[in-house]
Amino acid sequence: MNKSAMKLLFVVCLLFISGCATTKEFVKNPQRLESIRRIAVMPFNGNNTDIGNAVAESLSANLLNSRFTIIERTQLDKLLAEQGLSLTGVLQNEQSIVGKIKGIDAIIVGSTTTARGFAGLLNGGYRDYVSNCSARLIDVATGEILFAVTYTSSGPRNQHGFVMPSDVGEMLAERFLHMDEANH
Repeated sequence: MNKSAMKLLFVVCLLFISGCATTKEFVKNPQRLESIRRIAVMPFNGNNTDIGNAVAESLSANLLNSRFTIIERTQLDKLLAEQGLSLTGVLQNEQSIVGKIKGIDAIIVGSTTTARGFAGLLNGGYRDYVSNCSARLIDVATGEILFAVTYTSSGPRNQHGFVMPSDVGEMLAERFLHMDEANH
């Protein structure tokens, strides 16, 4: 087999092993998006709480150097308590936030689904990874979903290596940072 055929075979194998990820976005009210400044990122729910929390924490961290002010979880708990709400209650019924949380323009809620896939022998064999993730930006004044993004991965690896929850949070943050451009 010549060198070019071996290179082609290598690239095909690499693409097969690496899997792929896709995202989809939805913008409901572009004009309202422009006025959103103060955001609270809620813990993401899903079949693996630790991975969901890791995605949400990464999303928060990656939004810090942006036009948004990210409300820290302890501050959020304090704001919710002042309004007679709890984080658990808000997560169970997103509509309970409508018009009640002072000082926050919107919240980001989300969910993750994890799966187990073969990441390669050098990456520990079979590993849990984020197979699906969705995040929604909800206007606290109206309860309206202003922006939504979904992430889907076909395997624990992509072209850059093993996919970590922090990578998914970073990708979501990138989409939130450019949500104003999504419908243009």
